[in-house]
Amino acid sequence: MHVACLTCNGQHFVCEAGYRTCIRCGVVAGVQLDADATGYQNVPTHSIKVSYTRINRFKTKILGALQRHLNHRVDTEVLSLLKAKFDKPPTPELFIDGLTQIELNSNRRKPYMYVAYYYEYIFNVTLPHIPTHEEKIINKFFAEIFYATNRLQLARPTYPMTTLLRLIVFTFEFSPETTYIVRFAKGLRCAKRRRRYREDFEKCCAYITNDGDRSGLFKAVKRRKSKVSASAIYEVGRSPI
Repeated sequence: MHVACLTCNGQHFVCEAGYRTCIRCGVVAGVQLDADATGYQNVPTHSIKVSYTRINRFKTKILGALQRHLNHRVDTEVLSLLKAKFDKPPTPELFIDGLTQIELNSNRRKPYMYVAYYYEYIFNVTLPHIPTHEEKIINKFFAEIFYATNRLQLARPTYPMTTLLRLIVFTFEFSPETTYIVRFAKGLRCAKRRRRYREDFEKCCAYITNDGDRSGLFKAVKRRKSKVSASAIYEVGRSPI
């Protein structure tokens, strides 16, 4: 496509910094640039809303706390009460149950998200970490499940983050390190809600499979051969493995 100067009909220009200067007459004109990519000012209205904030919070907060990557100021009152309650290392489920039973002087929230920090501090042990490649798989799984949830328009409220994390890890085969540390993620006690979230989870997995599994999730991980019941996953004091 040949562009001619509107003043002298010249066809030779010097282009710089978004302006076009005609060599013959020296007239300067702005250049209109077209691009296939949509600019930040022109947001498409047909896009599907995906909860990126929720996905990022799961990655940075939930997994970050389990991996002990976050800075957390240990609550001395919680620490002393838990120390008095346990004389030897309990199972993760019993330890979380102990945190539930203690009574604090104020109405502040109990640090369920940071329970692994207190376990390490009280019993002077080093808990395992989720391997990097499995952490990436879990993050991708979390994003895909929420994408399928939006597509299927499942009833709200959607999964609590720790519930979905436990469903992912206890339904599919992950390393013993990942399986153990995820037990420090607080589960649900309500059997009705557990059953509902399990059914929704299976619907989402079926949707991902029928959609072609474009992310390759089910090639990266396999289902456990021995199924773990919902009650075994969340029952206090029992190991889900």
